[in-house]
Amino acid sequence: MIGSFRNMLKKPINIIFLFLSMILMSVSFIYVYTDQYDTFENQNRRADYQIDGALLAFEMVDTAEGSPVYQNLALQKREIAKQLNSVLFEKPDKYIESGNELAKLREELRKEKDFNHEIEILQPPLAKTKMDSTYFTHVLKTNETIYLKPETFSTLSLFFFSILGIVWFPVCAFLTANMLEDEYEHESLLKGLPESFLRRCLRRYGTLFKFFIIGLLGALLLAFGFTQLFGNGINDLGNSQVVQLISFSILKNWQVMLLYIFYLIVLFTFVFTLSIFLNVLLRNFYLTLILEMIFYALTILLPEFISESPWYLGAYLIPTYLLEGKYLTNTSSIFLNPIVGMGYLLMITFLLLLLISLMSKRGLKGVKA
Repeated sequence: MIGSFRNMLKKPINIIFLFLSMILMSVSFIYVYTDQYDTFENQNRRADYQIDGALLAFEMVDTAEGSPVYQNLALQKREIAKQLNSVLFEKPDKYIESGNELAKLREELRKEKDFNHEIEILQPPLAKTKMDSTYFTHVLKTNETIYLKPETFSTLSLFFFSILGIVWFPVCAFLTANMLEDEYEHESLLKGLPESFLRRCLRRYGTLFKFFIIGLLGALLLAFGFTQLFGNGINDLGNSQVVQLISFSILKNWQVMLLYIFYLIVLFTFVFTLSIFLNVLLRNFYLTLILEMIFYALTILLPEFISESPWYLGAYLIPTYLLEGKYLTNTSSIFLNPIVGMGYLLMITFLLLLLISLMSKRGLKGVKA
């Protein structure tokens, strides 16, 4: 196992993978620390601009004389102004109160008969509206504190995981697309080796998994160091987040982080197995990578199709989208969530392993058991 680890360290792409998490975490902190992150203040200012855009569709009349939609938008603008003041004067309790009222107004607006597509595009997505409503209802009931400074360990880590969740599939595809290169290039691995083909693959999986764990632990240590030295050192692991599970649910920050880690492990296992299967089937590493990238691109380009197609495997390649409810519409399936996603990926991984085992035993295209 140690020899396999050393051999894989000789490949530049494996070194990049080993340090990818730490590099990404460093970039994430720089982005947050330089005040480019989507802070509470920026969120409010952007929401205010959107409301101004939506109000342009109405004649400027007194609120009492306007349509229900106009009245709702005017009230939203008032609550956004309250929120912004609470951020500027660092009053989290006021921020929570106005945030709760704003979430209620946004939900009510979607029920109005005059609510149309032009107004919808200037409102937060349906998922964001429901997440805000769930979140502010929870913090009001529990008297939980909101920290208006974003440079905390949990906030930085969750920001990091949200980015990693989007790019994880292509990263794993690039890393594993040529996983069987040695099997074809070195005849010694095809003759007289006491280990089975699947055992050799498992050893390589174990080595790459070590890279993942080392990189992830290094990234979290960096996040802790950055936030303690330069950011907000308060412990917010016990604070709450809203994520989409079977429905929108309240989880602690540390629980959301663990959920991301578990999903990334499952996705990594699936991509590794998929690459082995395509390698054995096609014996062409470049074609393997191309097919996987096409698969990923369809997920990015077809969100409307995915919203109505929970059977499509590509819907579960980006955990960040699932946790944030990106595919949520009025008619989308409840199966588009990370719990179903992990189960689906594990099932397909098991089926691919069965096919790989059958093909390797038959010596398909030079791969022997």
